[in-house]
Amino acid sequence: MVVDDLHGTGIALSAAASSVREKLYGPRFYESRAMVLLHAALALMLSGLSVAILTAGLRLRARRPLRSLFVVFFLATWAGGIWMAPFGPPIGRVYWVPFTLIAILIAAVLPPEVTRRPM
Repeated sequence: MVVDDLHGTGIALSAAASSVREKLYGPRFYESRAMVLLHAALALMLSGLSVAILTAGLRLRARRPLRSLFVVFFLATWAGGIWMAPFGPPIGRVYWVPFTLIAILIAAVLPPEVTRRPM
């Protein structure tokens, strides 16, 4: 009896193999993977918006390439948003307020460090 398709590969799993997968990964394995992707997408959008506002709106002239500034914003926003306790209204299944607050905090703290001249 075919119960499941293993990650869309066409490999059929039996009921026993499906229960083993649930024991190994947990019953919410696919939900947690979707949440990671949604959190990463939200952090990606907020960091892109932050870098765009800092470079165009505030006329920030970074000495380093914008890629490095974007990567720092992205990783800090993603880690900080996941680290904070979820609160505020969710959009879908993602609580966006912690990510937004971290992005604002990073945007307020980081630009002086980026534009500071080395001694």
